[in-house]
Amino acid sequence: MTHEIIYYIGISLLILGIISTSFFISIANKNKNSLDLQGFIKKYWPYAVGVLGVSVLSFIFLDSAFFIDEATINNLNENNLTLEGGYLFLSFFFGILFVILLYTFIFSFYLYYYFPDVKGKSHKIIKITYISSFFLTIVALILFFEGNAPYFIYPLANTIHIGSGGIILTHGSIEGGLNITLYALFILGGAILVYFICDHITYKETKEHGLILTCFLWAFPLGIVGARLWYVALDISSEGANSIYVQDWVNIFRIWRGGLGIMGGAILGIITGVSVMLIYKYALRREPYTKMNYLHLVDYIVPTILIAQAIGRWGNFFNNEVNGAPIPMESIAFLPTFIKLNMQYAEHGQATLVGSGQVYLPLFFVEFCTNILGYLVIYFGFTKGYISKLIQRIYIHKPLKEINPYIANGSSAGLYLVWYGATRAILEPLRTTADYYSTSVYSSYVMIGSGALIILIAILFKEFITDKGYPNIIFNKEYYKNKKDA
Repeated sequence: MTHEIIYYIGISLLILGIISTSFFISIANKNKNSLDLQGFIKKYWPYAVGVLGVSVLSFIFLDSAFFIDEATINNLNENNLTLEGGYLFLSFFFGILFVILLYTFIFSFYLYYYFPDVKGKSHKIIKITYISSFFLTIVALILFFEGNAPYFIYPLANTIHIGSGGIILTHGSIEGGLNITLYALFILGGAILVYFICDHITYKETKEHGLILTCFLWAFPLGIVGARLWYVALDISSEGANSIYVQDWVNIFRIWRGGLGIMGGAILGIITGVSVMLIYKYALRREPYTKMNYLHLVDYIVPTILIAQAIGRWGNFFNNEVNGAPIPMESIAFLPTFIKLNMQYAEHGQATLVGSGQVYLPLFFVEFCTNILGYLVIYFGFTKGYISKLIQRIYIHKPLKEINPYIANGSSAGLYLVWYGATRAILEPLRTTADYYSTSVYSSYVMIGSGALIILIAILFKEFITDKGYPNIIFNKEYYKNKKDA
């Protein structure tokens, strides 16, 4: 009973912290133009500290509830474990530090990108703060998990069940009540993060938020439809008449039971998003969409899908899927403990399928890393043009600031297809039988070929059309300048 009281106090404080953070940013955003940075901080710092305090208390209650939970105690007894001070220190100290750093990142990011007229030394300090706090937040989160990892129950829970027994974490669905899979939450979280990234890109140029909201509201749900249809098609191609979708077509609509193909979601999501933006520009002729250069815009937006896909792979981790062949645990000794211990399970967590000292190859983590790397390479190397600048620097020996990057609008969207297609073509054959679909390998080759064709067309378009007067910018900046002056 004590555990439940502490647990629900923590949940209540967590909800209060989230609501308070949203409310604080909303109120601050409405009043930011009437204050300078110093006045803004002086007025609102008590609110920021209060919100942070609520969130820290929430974490303390929730972490305490975990260690006195009956399931945790039973797990300790069954495995002859005891709570050690070193692990408890890692859990509580770095957990609290994680919350503090997360809020530091949120507030400094807000001040850097959304507060007007921040210049000079203050601008640099805030920038250093939000960049450093981002990486330190990740480190603190990893160390927090290291403190809890020995006491987790494996395979890890992958579902949040809300029912008569309250809110509990479980592995697999429970009849009676609402089951929310962590996979779905990772997919949703990745999509929302990508939306804010893309919205910020348009905001930097137009000083207007929400220009791609309609695009997102169409692309995301239809992306889910595409992901579902892709998974169903793969299952039918693999199982034939034995597929549950052939035996009972109603199963196609039972999406809560799992089964999404990220590749299908990306394809239909891109098609939908591009179509919506084209309708706004050419059919409805709405401003400022009519002033946008879509070829360059897609170079910023399409590669961000790699970030959503990278986050979505963590859903596969909790589902114990997208694994490779067994390997010695020492091979992944550099990974956090909770990953290593959970990688002993496969076939969707139904049984321990490897011997002592072995784990399944964490292909989900490999693809997570390659997707993040792919985004950074495409964004900085090609969309920003740094690779072309470095190549020119080598041959013409001019300072980088004096070199104009070679940017073929639309080529980064093609590079996304090439990168992701190549990633899947290499990693797909390494999967265990339960997660392997040969059709995905063939479709990966199609993505690579399509991406290469798009890159070729983009280069030809630049050489024969863009360089003859078509503006090489995302938006018509003169339009926004005139609008601001008016």
